[in-house]
Amino acid sequence: MPLNALPRGTGDAASGKEQPIAGPKFASRFGFIMAATGSAVGLGNIWRFPFVAGENGGGAFLLPYVMAVVLLGLPVMIIEIRAGSGTGRGVVGAFQAASKRAAPFGLLIAGASLLLLSYYLVVTGWAIGYLVHGVADQRPGFDTFTSGANSVWFFLAAVALTTGIVVLGVNKGIELSSLFLMPALVVILLGLAVYGMTLPGRGEALRFFLAPDFAALSDPAVWIRAFGQAFFSVGVGMGVLITYGSYLPRGTDVTKSSIVVAAADTSIAILAGLVVFPLAFSFGSSPGAGPGLAFDTLPQAFDSFGAPTGYFVGVLFYAALSVAAITSAVSLLETAVVSIGDAFRLRRAIGLGLVITALLLLGLPSALSYSGNGLQVLGRPFLDLADTLVGTLWLPIGVLVTVIVLGWLYRRDGGESSDTSRLNRLIAWSVQWLVPSAIVAVLGAMLLDLLRHRIVPHGG
Repeated sequence: MPLNALPRGTGDAASGKEQPIAGPKFASRFGFIMAATGSAVGLGNIWRFPFVAGENGGGAFLLPYVMAVVLLGLPVMIIEIRAGSGTGRGVVGAFQAASKRAAPFGLLIAGASLLLLSYYLVVTGWAIGYLVHGVADQRPGFDTFTSGANSVWFFLAAVALTTGIVVLGVNKGIELSSLFLMPALVVILLGLAVYGMTLPGRGEALRFFLAPDFAALSDPAVWIRAFGQAFFSVGVGMGVLITYGSYLPRGTDVTKSSIVVAAADTSIAILAGLVVFPLAFSFGSSPGAGPGLAFDTLPQAFDSFGAPTGYFVGVLFYAALSVAAITSAVSLLETAVVSIGDAFRLRRAIGLGLVITALLLLGLPSALSYSGNGLQVLGRPFLDLADTLVGTLWLPIGVLVTVIVLGWLYRRDGGESSDTSRLNRLIAWSVQWLVPSAIVAVLGAMLLDLLRHRIVPHGG
């Protein structure tokens, strides 16, 4: 069953054709691409990708990661955007268009995305906080930064900034901010990558990152973590791309636009590696330093640069990290607002108020877990527990639910141009068979790690 056709909305059944629900639209295809790229490019690219790649052998991880994006992430991205474009609805409405019984699963995905956003904004706050400290020519270690109430205050600042963009709406808020922030992010990263090529450790860094150790490719864990990181990076399984797809201008080629977004997302992740690894190798830091690479290891490297180089490099790096985090946070917040509006037929302002209230209640425990309070649950920081449950365990399940609903339950009803029929058959095969098989492998590996009392693999 080719997935080149999705229901066109919930219109007049008597006409025999369903039409998309009228709503706000991006002003241009370029605006959509910038916004969708902004939703995909986030902490997963600038923060998580370098340390996950570093922990898994650099180039040995890069090859399966790119393959996973192309074979797994891109097909799911295409069907999510098509679902939003075809129905004119967010994840709840699009799932309902597939089957009335699927609507609760759409709400479940939106709820999980809201929980993810609640702690994601804490990390976004860290990026903003390090940017503010960097502008003040301060580069605190992570323990020092989180010893007081910084996590709480900068979490609230991240919530306010993200809310402000969403309040401005699709065109004046999401699209306009993306048109400015995404090019700025690319320029900053390119500048830092060029600088990295002047550092003494660039040769070792390039060999580590771009020259795969083919022996390491025999390790199943590398492939499984690459699959998980690919899903996390391109932003599938969270309802975001369905929501943004509902704002797609009519006549836009979804497949081509999705390929551009996936290529941009992957390129920025690789560019982030070309920034981080030369810094790490040039100043004695381990490329596999883990999550602390951006917030603990690199500030020490920036300190060793001396003035004014360390000042400008540090400010630019955390500016890039903040921009990437904010654009993704905006997409998650918009998804939650649209979902609650679809599910309970609420006006946008009321839905936004309810979502922000829930966001504060859910996010404050994560912020407090990295503060002087040190809030813990089951002996672990609340944020870490939330990330394990949602960012690692739930995300593959969310992708699995999405491909079942959009890959199997949607009825054929028109489609894109016939010259893409072969591609659509390949997309259908990937979504219906390859992606579920990969997810089962990822979840099976996680379960084995849990049974063996080990840390759940990063990258989910």
